[in-house]
Amino acid sequence: MEFNFSQAPCVGRGNTADVFLLDEGQVLKLFHSGYPESGARKEYDNARQLAGKGLPVVEYHEFVEIEGRYGVILQRLAGNSMLEALAAGGDAEEITALFARVHRQLLGCRLPEAPSYQEALGWGISQAEGLTEGQRGEMQVLLHTLPEGDCFCHGDYHFGNVLLTPEGPCVIDLMDACRGPAQFDMARSLFLIEFSPLPEGVEEEPLLCLRELAAALYLREMGVEREELLPWMRGTGGGTAEGAGFPVLSRFPLPGKADWVEAAHPARLQKMEPGWCLTLPGKTGLEKHENCERILE
Repeated sequence: MEFNFSQAPCVGRGNTADVFLLDEGQVLKLFHSGYPESGARKEYDNARQLAGKGLPVVEYHEFVEIEGRYGVILQRLAGNSMLEALAAGGDAEEITALFARVHRQLLGCRLPEAPSYQEALGWGISQAEGLTEGQRGEMQVLLHTLPEGDCFCHGDYHFGNVLLTPEGPCVIDLMDACRGPAQFDMARSLFLIEFSPLPEGVEEEPLLCLRELAAALYLREMGVEREELLPWMRGTGGGTAEGAGFPVLSRFPLPGKADWVEAAHPARLQKMEPGWCLTLPGKTGLEKHENCERILE
């Protein structure tokens, strides 16, 4: 595909790709040089499997190669994300109810031909840094004790990946889509609600409390108890499958909290001492909070 970079404004830069505006209501998501073709095609193939199923997901039109870089042309959407709406003071109960409703719709779709979440997680564990072979083996054994499933699991379903468009909510970023039990995707979303990065330029403390509220509302709207998701929120060892895009959970015994906390980023794999809890990436990965027990409940 021929492409004139000087005539297409870049409207977004991410860790793996840039986004350019095209004519006729389309955008180009162009992965960075060196990004593997298999990874780019995975996102496109995931999206094409969902085409025609009536789901509120962004439409993917074409897979392209431009000057040695791989990309996808997809539907251009207008609107802010649910995360931006929450940060701007939107009604948390109303937004979370809609978020949960869309998630139930996604999970109601069956994708028997999609790759299994166990396959994706297994690959992530095999590639993870900071794990001993013994820890890898424990994680692999634990992973394969979990049930299979054929629900459409987004793999990265959080408020930032649902846009509020004039036509209704629309889900973006299908890189990590797979099939599995609904509980897997709900557990992943619960973690992302509670611990994913906050938007830049916002006050942190109010949003920390808001995330706690949103997590409780999400569980209520999904009709599930946190305990039901624990099998997908447990693991062993002290490492993470960085870059896998799925939760690989590590055990950290917190004083007074003999539960499990996910480590989604290597920066968080630091010594946890009394009074410390997982918090916002972009600092040290850990931050001391007087109300840390309330945050972790």
